[in-house]
Amino acid sequence: PGLAEWSRGNLRGAVPECDGIEIQVGDGREGLLEHAPYDAIHVGAACPAELVEILGSQLRVGGRMVLPVEDNELEIIQDLVVVDSLEGGALNVESISAVRFVPLTSKERQLESSYGIPTTE
Repeated sequence: PGLAEWSRGNLRGAVPECDGIEIQVGDGREGLLEHAPYDAIHVGAACPAELVEILGSQLRVGGRMVLPVEDNELEIIQDLVVVDSLEGGALNVESISAVRFVPLTSKERQLESSYGIPTTE
C-alpha cells in the first residue's frame, strides 16, 4: 500500500491528467479479470510459462502482452516474449530475446526470502 500511494503521487505530479490510470495492489500472477479485456499487458518479473495463457486470455483481440517467461532448463535466463491476441481467442507467441529478470512470486514467498518469515503456501 505504501508503494501504491507513492506511485499515485508520482503519477499526479508527472501526468496531471492521469485519471484513466489505476494502480492495483495484489497478486499479479492471475491478472485482473474484472477489468479485462486489455489493450496491453506488461509483466516486469520472470513468470512461469502457464501465465502466458492465463494473462493472454485477458487481452482484447489485437491486444499485445510483453513478459519474461522462465526457461525450465536455464533457471537464471528467461525468454522475453511478445504475445498478440488473435480472433477466436488464439495467441501468437514470439520469443524475441534472452533476458534476466527477478522472479514473479507471491507475497508470502517474498516475505520468506527477504525476512525469513515462514510461508503458509
